[in-house]
Amino acid sequence: VPIPSAIESTGDGVVAKLVSTGSLYLLETAGLFFPLKDGLLQVSDATTIDLSIASGGLRVLLAVLAVSAAAAALSSKPVWERLFIVASGFPIAILCGVFRVTAGCLLHIGVSGWLGDVLLFEVAGWVTLAAAWCLLLTERELLSRLLIPPPAREVVPVLRGVELTSH
Repeated sequence: VPIPSAIESTGDGVVAKLVSTGSLYLLETAGLFFPLKDGLLQVSDATTIDLSIASGGLRVLLAVLAVSAAAAALSSKPVWERLFIVASGFPIAILCGVFRVTAGCLLHIGVSGWLGDVLLFEVAGWVTLAAAWCLLLTERELLSRLLIPPPAREVVPVLRGVELTSH
């Protein structure tokens, strides 16, 4: 079922803005400052990267949510923990998008423009989903270590020493 265009454009814009902001912050933290104009990142004299396309937008968000729903469905944890795993798909998708764009930009300027483009546009989906799956497994492991299961309750019979007989 296709997503209505109004929802898709709004969702793409929100996700792209969050991923762009995070990527620019990481790049600037690394000491790399690039001019940004109208969503285009100028990484060299001849090369610009459209951050709204490079971020993956709503497509990546929905794919990561599907992965988090699969991780929750495969879990035997209580319902609230499984819902938490599904809800964590949103920040994980943004985090994966930030790393995807940042790595693509770093490869673009540090190694080769071709390699950066391949990462951003060809293999990024696979890498993003693999990273999301790893983050979800890590989250699940952390939750199992942080949350202590309640102790098993001992069942005590109400009538001790009384035999029930039928007439």
